[in-house]
Amino acid sequence: MIVKGYNEEDVIDLAALTIDHPWQMRFIEMMPFAGATDIQINQIITMKQIQQNIESEFGKLESANGGKLDGEAQVFHIPHAKGDLGFISSVTHPFCSACTRARLTADGKLRLCLLREKEVDLLTPLREGASLDELRKLLLDGVWEKPWGHGLADGIIPLNRIMSEIGG
Repeated sequence: MIVKGYNEEDVIDLAALTIDHPWQMRFIEMMPFAGATDIQINQIITMKQIQQNIESEFGKLESANGGKLDGEAQVFHIPHAKGDLGFISSVTHPFCSACTRARLTADGKLRLCLLREKEVDLLTPLREGASLDELRKLLLDGVWEKPWGHGLADGIIPLNRIMSEIGG
């Protein structure tokens, strides 16, 4: 995660690692969550800013992976590099329509979207003896309610958990 005023000077050195190594270096836009939301909003470095910084050093980045997402990352590479650069830009270029993820938190909740607060309690029914069919129905009903997008553009910031509590 690249943060303004903290580690943006490391971008070039990190990107350079992909020149001689077949690694994928991923850069993630900071996402606002419960906790230090002012810092998370005001110190974001966008994917575009990171790309421009890298291109000023190495030249125009080339699209990789046929332009398709690799998981949640848009993939590029420095010309003639052995590795790739992945950009996860949840804030400035959301990929919500292609997201198929849900997360199981350590306290037994199914988090339907990393950037939304809605969760489905699986632990309580499990402890109360729910059958596999009942748990399956809870999962399927929950996934059916998965939102089509996060609300960051509308100022909706998930405040019920910090990132480390989600497992994102």
